[in-house]
Amino acid sequence: MATARLLAQLIRQGFPEATAKKILSGELPMDQASRMARAKEQGYDLDTDWVHVNRGGIVGEGFDDARLPSRDPDAPFNAHWLTTKPTPSTAYRGGRDGDTYTPVYLSKEGHGQYRDARPDMDANPYLGGSDMREALKNEGHRSLLFEGRDPIDAAELAEKGKTTFRNARGRKSTLKNDVYRFGGEEYPTVDLYEGGEHITGYEDLPDFEGAAPEKGTVAVLDPSAIRSRYAAFDPDNAGKNTMMGSARPDMLAATASGTAGATGLMAKLIKDSQDDSTVRAPKNPKTAMLATLLRDGERAVEGSPAEFVYPSGLAPWLERLAYDEKPSKLETAMAIADFM
Repeated sequence: MATARLLAQLIRQGFPEATAKKILSGELPMDQASRMARAKEQGYDLDTDWVHVNRGGIVGEGFDDARLPSRDPDAPFNAHWLTTKPTPSTAYRGGRDGDTYTPVYLSKEGHGQYRDARPDMDANPYLGGSDMREALKNEGHRSLLFEGRDPIDAAELAEKGKTTFRNARGRKSTLKNDVYRFGGEEYPTVDLYEGGEHITGYEDLPDFEGAAPEKGTVAVLDPSAIRSRYAAFDPDNAGKNTMMGSARPDMLAATASGTAGATGLMAKLIKDSQDDSTVRAPKNPKTAMLATLLRDGERAVEGSPAEFVYPSGLAPWLERLAYDEKPSKLETAMAIADFM
């Protein structure tokens, strides 16, 4: 009876029945080391923890192209978006509680760098987002890095006060050590420039690296390239378009202890999955919603004259308040400056 219940639970968690039976028989060990070894053999990038954010988690067996919008406001094609840095504005678009993120791994096969598809769209105004996605897939792309950058030379920044790098789109950018003066006080900052134009400032280098990670956002064109971080990675299912299960931590522990006996490894997996499987809800949802609206407005005016007068310093300050965190002195100063 216990085995039947475990089998039913594994199937409900998204594992195919054949895979679930192999898990329970011991043919497919579910300890962390065994699962990661199979994932590596199947070509998944285990060095980057990608996250998919949406409302209510993944519906059905996996990512479904039919659920994508016909057009995406942020890109010339539609795609399944993954990020390495979930933010309040990403996780709580619209300010709703209960939104979740799903930790996943991405296949290395067919993963490419940024591909500017806007000229294609401009040349054919009747080309829809899905058409462009299929065209990119026909070029051999399964996923494309959409937002990212080169590594930052921290030593050069410390020694010379500035360093240059290129983002995923090939644009040359510069980071400079600077000082922000307000109210008779000085705040050290690290400022970002593109083409000689000042873009924004950060408290320090870690603040910039957190806001703009090396691998920031990826557009997944072929959902079969995605697997749940807690999948079984059954070799018989390699290349299929499904998440292939994502068992609860206690289920993974039960199956692992019965098949591989890796108690220590599973204890770590349980802790990791408990830490990674939910997004913290804001203490003040209305404040979070206001911050999100300001972030959306900031993206809308980017590159236009309105960008220079937009209150861009207010959103980070409101996000801190939304999560019941104390804003830094610099964040407070920037928010106050927006009203002056």
